[in-house]
Amino acid sequence: MTGLAIDLVIDAPDLQSRVQRLSTAVLLAAGWLLWVYFSFPFVELCGWFLDVSICSVWVNLSGGYLSLQRLLEIYTLTIIGWLAAWSFLGIGRNLWADRPHASAPGVPRADLAALCRDFGVDEARVAECRSSRVATVRFDGEGRIVGLEAC
Repeated sequence: MTGLAIDLVIDAPDLQSRVQRLSTAVLLAAGWLLWVYFSFPFVELCGWFLDVSICSVWVNLSGGYLSLQRLLEIYTLTIIGWLAAWSFLGIGRNLWADRPHASAPGVPRADLAALCRDFGVDEARVAECRSSRVATVRFDGEGRIVGLEAC
């Protein structure tokens, strides 16, 4: 990963259909609108405390200081609840990740040497990619593996 951007699992947006790209854009826009909607009362109160004149009008239109203060209390409790749920989920996921996972019952594990031979890749390179956190597999136009990169 570079910077703050999260790498896609499969970095090929050109393979998405028009409906998938439109759905992504709609969800992105909805997320930003919700972010603005939920942060507006906080910005409004901060402006009111700093004596910004337009914010005083917004506070009066929103029902006054007490209703905004109650709304901020609800927001704070909601954020604390979400953070607690997220923390417990992360702790649970980390505890579960430490357990060894068995393969599906009835499905034999593939022989690494046979897979490497069939796909024409180096066994040492596959082992290196398995041990890394992020691995990139490059394919040619025919769908054959042309490169493995461990990051």
